[in-house]
Amino acid sequence: MIEEVRSQVHAAPSDDLVRERLLTRELYGHLVVLATRPLSSGNRVTQEGSRRSVDEILAQLERHAQQVLSMRSLGVLREMVATSGATAPIRVTAGAVLRALSLELRRSCDNGSIARTLHHSDESRPLQPLKRLLVSIGPTIGVGDELIMANALVDRAARCGVELELETRRPALWSLRSTTAKIAGRPPLALLKRLRATDDSSQTGYVFADFLNSDPCENMTFVPVTAGRVMRWVMGDSSLQILTGERTLHSLRVPNGMPGAKAMECEWVAARVLPATDYAPPKARETRRPVRSREHESVILLQVLTSKPALMLPGKWWAACIQRARQLAGPRMRIDVVSGATTQERELTAQAAAELADALGSDSVRHLEVRSLAGVAQAVAEADVVLGPDTFTAHLAHSANVPQVTIGLREHDGWRRPATRSFYLDFDHDTTSLTAAAGARLALILHATRTQEKRGEFADQGRAWRRNLSRLHQDLIRFVQESELDDANLREILPSLDRIAANGCDILARTLTSARGLGGSLPRSPRREDYPVELDFAIALQSWLHEVGTSDLSAVLFHQE
Repeated sequence: MIEEVRSQVHAAPSDDLVRERLLTRELYGHLVVLATRPLSSGNRVTQEGSRRSVDEILAQLERHAQQVLSMRSLGVLREMVATSGATAPIRVTAGAVLRALSLELRRSCDNGSIARTLHHSDESRPLQPLKRLLVSIGPTIGVGDELIMANALVDRAARCGVELELETRRPALWSLRSTTAKIAGRPPLALLKRLRATDDSSQTGYVFADFLNSDPCENMTFVPVTAGRVMRWVMGDSSLQILTGERTLHSLRVPNGMPGAKAMECEWVAARVLPATDYAPPKARETRRPVRSREHESVILLQVLTSKPALMLPGKWWAACIQRARQLAGPRMRIDVVSGATTQERELTAQAAAELADALGSDSVRHLEVRSLAGVAQAVAEADVVLGPDTFTAHLAHSANVPQVTIGLREHDGWRRPATRSFYLDFDHDTTSLTAAAGARLALILHATRTQEKRGEFADQGRAWRRNLSRLHQDLIRFVQESELDDANLREILPSLDRIAANGCDILARTLTSARGLGGSLPRSPRREDYPVELDFAIALQSWLHEVGTSDLSAVLFHQE
């Protein structure tokens, strides 16, 4: 369905006005963070950072010509924020400020919306390929989601030969993924000069990427019009808007069903942000790591911090999980507890490490005083297994090909990565059964890293599962990027996967003692002949891949040597 809305086009905004709009948009985003994130120990760093940013941006806006917010409005905002806590919680104050600020921003950006063509599918392609992409990261995105986004954009840019330049609060995160991406500085003004100084605007794109909708302006007039393509990606809303040089606005939404896998959704968006005529398919991911000797002291990297309040579990609970793993896999293990970034977080992690030391022995526990993202990434890469709640270390573990046991919430199922050696458990307030389940899975991973013994009849099935599930994953990535499915490849690999999945319970019951009690019932894969529309079949395949690829059966088979 295509809808066209035409109205008056106004002149391009001045540099001063653009700068003020960018600062006001940044202010709005930080207020969204304060209004929506629940106050907890896991969220305190984010909330304190946004609170400081609000004060800094208000000070900057007071030094500019007030074309968006009047001096009176700025004074009211400053007074409300300064008195929050005494008169009302910051979350309540931020929510009230957002409503007024939204109206002011929309009024300022209402330059008579350009002719718009709204596309609710992939109708906007093909667009001309870009030579350069400028990426501005908004304030509401967490480190884990920014890493998923970076994975998709960096890989896509490399395959398409596009230069990346960024403004981000986490330059170290992008450095983990790319040595060629340029960091212009912190948002929201670092890229402004680059937008104005571009030599060939028609082949330069600008994308503002955030998790929540932190920009209420509908017409995307918050940036200079010199970029050939201006885009807004709202990751949490599965949406992308593309404003082309022809002043046509394409509004795209990820097809229903695909958001079951957030990484796959990011692949879909990256391909629309960076269309290509000369495209190199992604390489299959290497999933196996070297097998250790029996004498090896296993290293468990434990992350206790998370932004999800329900998953802030005490050190004693994690100690019980590791005790269970010791009973099943033996005591040769060291636990490294990742420290926090702030004084309060370091106190929380030090307390968890002390509780672990009391339960497991002080010689077995270390409190890692890593202060940087690169330091955490290095600790993840050197571990045998990552243990903890759903947070950014889980995404780092995937990038480093390190197995993990992750405790998560059912509503975040889409963030799990299929086709890996990782186990995922839904948080259950019956912590006794959850402790046993996490300990058994941890023991299975530790056993597999220490031994080279064959798993008998299941070794061949493990190899077939790894090979075919990985091929299916790559085939689906190619589909979401280039809208092509290899039917011949699917006819070969799906029957093999179905046969192994049908024997899932038997495999789990017999592979290792520590695997008893793991779940194994899985659905059969969808049949091509039941789906006359290729997109419907692809979406069904993605849902199936996500379910079987994140199952206990898949994790066990990926550990078969």
